[in-house]
Parts: sequence; C-alpha cells; structure tokens
Amino acid sequence: VIKILLMMNEKDSDSQLLFAKFLFFIITQTGYEISFHMCSSCGEKIESSSSAAFSYSEGIICENCNINKELTFNFNEELFNLFKCLTTRKNIGSYKKNNLESIIFILEKFLEYHIPEFRGIKSLKMF
Repeated sequence: VIKILLMMNEKDSDSQLLFAKFLFFIITQTGYEISFHMCSSCGEKIESSSSAAFSYSEGIICENCNINKELTFNFNEELFNLFKCLTTRKNIGSYKKNNLESIIFILEKFLEYHIPEFRGIKSLKMF
C-alpha cells in the first residue's frame, strides 16, 4: 500500500492507472483473483474479447455462460486487452481514459459483490 501511494504521489505518474492496478492487487490478495484465460463458470478457454463478458459474481465468463446472466459487462477488444494488461507488469502503452474508468467501475462492483462490508469508493464519486 505504501509503495503504490508513493508511486501515485510522483509528479509524472498516472494515478488512475496505478489505482486500477492497485484494485487488481487487492482483489488478488483477498483471494478473488480474476482469470482471463478460462471461463470462471464452466472452465472453457477464453479465445478473445468477443467471446468474453464480465460477471460481477464470477469474473470473466464465456459467451455461453453469459446468455443467462443479468449482471454482466460485455467487452470490446481494446477494453479486454487493457483489462488483461493491468494484471501484468508489462508497459500498458496508450489507452482511452474511459476504458480505464470502466475497468475501475467493474472492479469496484466486483468488490462490492464479494465483500459485503465494502461500500464502494466514495472519493471516486467526487470527481
């Protein structure tokens, strides 16, 4: 936590990007790691963004499992790739700010679903 806060405090840092990476870290450390390679529901291999969606209850799911789900978020290719890149140590490169905002929103809802005491991130609503 201290390391990420120090990085966010640096003058030329992208604090929103660092915050999204921090959310992934928190999710992984609390035991809710998100897999991008296989469906969290049936175990089918996820081939591309067009065959994946995000379920707030399960994580990444395939298009077959998405058919009967109500609370899902469908990916476009750019958003899915950014989502995957945030979980690695690779250089992210360029991205659309609204995609990063969508990811933070998705992760916040994922945490709200799995951790009943978590009431969302109020400071995000201020800006």
